[in-house]
Amino acid sequence: MLYNIYKIYSDKCNLVYIGVSKDNLEERFKSHKINAKHKNYMSYKIFERDKNTKIKLLETYPCESYKAVSSREQNWIYLYDKSPDYECVNYIKTHKPELSMDKWWHWYHKSLIYQYDNDFDASICLDKLEELP
Repeated sequence: MLYNIYKIYSDKCNLVYIGVSKDNLEERFKSHKINAKHKNYMSYKIFERDKNTKIKLLETYPCESYKAVSSREQNWIYLYDKSPDYECVNYIKTHKPELSMDKWWHWYHKSLIYQYDNDFDASICLDKLEELP
């Protein structure tokens, strides 16, 4: 299966949101715009500052499971989180790997706490910090 890893950003601020979706980017972006009315959505902060936010494909990633693409997404979150040029608004760092997606979704909406996924490889990220798209 192909997954799209993307960022939502604005030219008016340094905030960035990293996401992943099986949907095409236009449809996913429409969903973010609709949900941006709710303060509990991570991309809300970007839409709040600039109504003309943009979406950009970071990579198309082929894999068989959501857990695998979540780990890849975490690499991107880590990159942007560590960059001095950006402030990553992803306060939940992908899913908790020990939970099924249904349980994770429930956990995500109930807790909304800062959570790291330790499945990512930071060494891959560190040498790419200067090359963020």
